[in-house]
Amino acid sequence: MSKATTVITLTIALLASPWVSAAQNSLSIELNKIEQIESSCHVFFLTRNSLGQPINSLSFETVLLDQQGAITRLAVLDFLDLPANKLRMRQFEFPNLQCDAVNQLLFNSLISCHSNASMNTDSQTTSLCANKLVFTSSTNIEVLD
Repeated sequence: MSKATTVITLTIALLASPWVSAAQNSLSIELNKIEQIESSCHVFFLTRNSLGQPINSLSFETVLLDQQGAITRLAVLDFLDLPANKLRMRQFEFPNLQCDAVNQLLFNSLISCHSNASMNTDSQTTSLCANKLVFTSSTNIEVLD
């Protein structure tokens, strides 16, 4: 393979990446990994805040659904703070849950999205985040919003 072909191939792969396609002015949340550790299901997310300002608080009401679409868990996931233009990993543990019982993860509602850098009111800041959220999954679990 020539050097030019390698560069073209890498460029195409990079452009197909969810992190590039999520573009600027977005808040990307990817379900990256799910892992059984003893009796708990651990869920790993990669987040990228491309909003141009730090997020001091981000949380969602989420619902885990099984293969039949039945609710297995309702939980609030607190992603804490997300610095501007940085990639961050967040991990959540669901005790007494088998990961293979989870088929879908629903981001049911945005509870908070606050930035001290913004002069907007809380409701305007939450609206700004809600309009810029991009959810993806690199697992066999479907992410819904």
